[in-house]
Amino acid sequence: MAACASYRPHDKSTKLEADLSSDEDSKNHYDEQSPNSDQESDDDILKTPKASRTTEHNKTPDSSRKRSNSRANGRTKRKKLNKPRWHTQMYIMFLALRQHPKREASRTELIKAAVALDKKISEERNLPRVFTGKTPMNSASACLTTNGDKYFIPFKPEGAKSTHFRLAYEPGNFESARAEYNKWMDKLIKHDWPVCFGKRHEESAQEKQKPREEDPEIEDVPKTENPTEENVVAEGAAPEAPKTEDTTSENLQIQEPNERTTLEHTEVKTITTNEVQVEASTALVSSETTKSEVIVKSEETLTETTDSKPEKPRVRLSCPTRLDEIIEVKESSIPNAGRGLWAKRFIPAWTPLGFYFGVPMTEDEFDSLKDGVGLASHYSIMYRRTVLDATDEKGMPFTDPEGPIWCPYHFMNEDVRRGNVAFLEGYIVNQIICMTTRDVEVGEELFAYYGSEVDRGNWKKDSTPDISQSEPDSEP
Repeated sequence: MAACASYRPHDKSTKLEADLSSDEDSKNHYDEQSPNSDQESDDDILKTPKASRTTEHNKTPDSSRKRSNSRANGRTKRKKLNKPRWHTQMYIMFLALRQHPKREASRTELIKAAVALDKKISEERNLPRVFTGKTPMNSASACLTTNGDKYFIPFKPEGAKSTHFRLAYEPGNFESARAEYNKWMDKLIKHDWPVCFGKRHEESAQEKQKPREEDPEIEDVPKTENPTEENVVAEGAAPEAPKTEDTTSENLQIQEPNERTTLEHTEVKTITTNEVQVEASTALVSSETTKSEVIVKSEETLTETTDSKPEKPRVRLSCPTRLDEIIEVKESSIPNAGRGLWAKRFIPAWTPLGFYFGVPMTEDEFDSLKDGVGLASHYSIMYRRTVLDATDEKGMPFTDPEGPIWCPYHFMNEDVRRGNVAFLEGYIVNQIICMTTRDVEVGEELFAYYGSEVDRGNWKKDSTPDISQSEPDSEP
């Protein structure tokens, strides 16, 4: 099983408690890095005599000299404050809506609450306002309209004149996340898997066989390799009499009586006699000089017909209805990587296998609740600015198939060369789709790529611990 870290928490100094309260240490921390300190340093430089600045400049190393020159030429931007990651417009809107009792509010109420909360946080934390300008409410309104992180769901209650908004998910709620995950999987298995695993392919294969077996209007026999040959006889027209000097299957126009207008494949395979019935006017033509030739040609035509189509229709296996019917967890092919995920059956390319389960949390909540707890940081993945925590309260992944939740895609290892699964962002909020990028054969291990921001330093060191030792009943 791989340590599939997809989220690395930042320094804990950026944590925001649920009630937005802060102690004196954190407040002093932001006081030391206030804009006033930057302004004072700039004033000191301006007040320093030119000769003195030149002397100090010559004493600095080359790297510092380059930065000084860039600053003198005005090519550097203003130094950014060391502010928390959560200090964004979208997250302030999220916190404002979360404080409402029903987790929903009208557009005007939410905008006013967000601007007021922004002002409160700015004063308490000595941080700049996120909604700036002469009209901060317009900035908040634009942020709400964009809804870039998909935090909100707009709706219009009955009788209401304005649009209302509610939270797209309940942060840190395991039961809510599990219900959503099960709903996604149920729809995937019933709607998408029948298409991806072969129902469409089976129907197309059957459609190709229907015309020759069931259509009573088709009266021709399989054509030979000669592209100019025409074997179809118009209905009601008398066929031409066969030539006795050069009689072959290429110039014979074979037609069954009206009662048997279709020449089925099963009838073609039963030709074993030395006579071939040819309808010419009202006579049955039979000749010693043509019997053997016609039989030989008929056998050649039969061979060509059976070779052109496989004996068994190329259809997929039965459609799976459970995860354990397509994948299994066992020892990985990568040395010292623990367990991995393997295909139990053929999986076509671009098949959605399932979803990467995780309880949605804000970044600050994850830092305060799960940072350093077990392997939570190794198994969590990001959906935009939301952390999907894939572990229990001890920071361990869910490994029991009969437990409250089981997501086998937590076991996928990483191998860029043999990668065959990609993580795609779903349209629904917090939905990460595990999709194959090519055909996967039976007995092939599934590999994914976890991104460039993942800390892989401890993967080989601790990999994934043998959970079976601590939880003997958790083996799939």
